Amino acid sequence: HQPEAIVVGEGTAAETVDDLVASLQLGLPTHAVDETNSTREARERYWREHPPQGFWRLIPLSLQTPPEPVDAYAAWVIGDRYLRHAARKSAPGVDSVNDGPR
Repeated sequence: HQPEAIVVGEGTAAETVDDLVASLQLGLPTHAVDETNSTREARERYWREHPPQGFWRLIPLSLQTPPEPVDAYAAWVIGDRYLRHAARKSAPGVDSVNDGPR
């Protein structure tokens, strides 16, 4: 499989990343996706895949911090948002990837 596009979060560094990708001349379109609450969703996915063990099961997840960065999970969230948008792209009234979570 070959990549068809590059998807980035529409956050603080989005313009810098877009410029960097353009300078690489990969010939792939770049799509910016709304990343509102993506870190929260990333934490939720992390805890679903790595539930706390032992004593930590008794502590609410909202009071815990994952023991490792959740950047990969945030990228997964942003990628999922793009793919959901692409899947319904032909639906009437959908004209932007930046529609955030529903």
